[in-house]
Amino acid sequence: SYDWGSVPHQMEGVYETFGDDYEIKYRFMNTKNMDDELAERVLSESLHNEIEHGFSYDAVILGDDAALNFAMNYHNDFFANIPVVYFGINAMENAYYATATYGYTGVIEQFSVSNTVRAALSIYPDATNVVGIVDDTVSGKGCEQQFIEASHEFENMTFTPFRTSDMTEDEIKNALSQLKDDTILIYLIFNMDGQGNSYSSTASTKLITESANIPVLRTDDLGLGDGILGGDMICQKSMAEEASKMVLEVFGGKDISEIQPILTTSIKQFDKNVMDRFNIKESQLPEGSVVINRTPS
Repeated sequence: SYDWGSVPHQMEGVYETFGDDYEIKYRFMNTKNMDDELAERVLSESLHNEIEHGFSYDAVILGDDAALNFAMNYHNDFFANIPVVYFGINAMENAYYATATYGYTGVIEQFSVSNTVRAALSIYPDATNVVGIVDDTVSGKGCEQQFIEASHEFENMTFTPFRTSDMTEDEIKNALSQLKDDTILIYLIFNMDGQGNSYSSTASTKLITESANIPVLRTDDLGLGDGILGGDMICQKSMAEEASKMVLEVFGGKDISEIQPILTTSIKQFDKNVMDRFNIKESQLPEGSVVINRTPS
């Protein structure tokens, strides 16, 4: 969905990699605003229509888990003889399955939950609980899986998924407001509540940061500068650039089977404005952290 916060950054990464030398066509499944099954049906009808009118693609880039699922479901219809590269895939097993079964490759969106927790522990060493905000979208389930896997690295801490899809908006706000200083709060994904209401990343960031009385961390750079404290963050733009470079390798003559999937990289970033709100000093941050919104000296 174009109105999802990460998408404009991702499109910027794609365009800056290809430039004006290539024709880029974007197709939005709009799964953040409609049922996946309906979104797949609408897109498949559109692609069938394009094919009937003689349009073809030299390569396809898939952004997000829903797009990867669509490509696998309709592989023989649209993608059997086209290089396919994915990015932004949270369900890691699905990404590797697509590579092994269909020959796709790409960039897996591996959130650095563990390093974000460690960064938070440098600020709040007495924290004993970690709460991860997720929903039950395809991407949300992948995020929750990564969150639970990270818990195995912290035997003395309790990891609890905070599933927005099980609550009303008021229940979400109330539950967030009850979290105490012994809790590390990580916002992974929140696109849907229990009543089926959709939220843009901007709206969900605002709701979470205004409801919680403790700092909110993230594992990607969405919301940094808009109320998120920070975390060990991946860059949405860079992820799309890496996927686009893989396509250029194929255009340059490299067989796609020779290009192995890669994991996202991350950097520790924090917002000075939010640090000041919660009386966090730079000396408490992990070594090598990047701090935005510093007051010029």
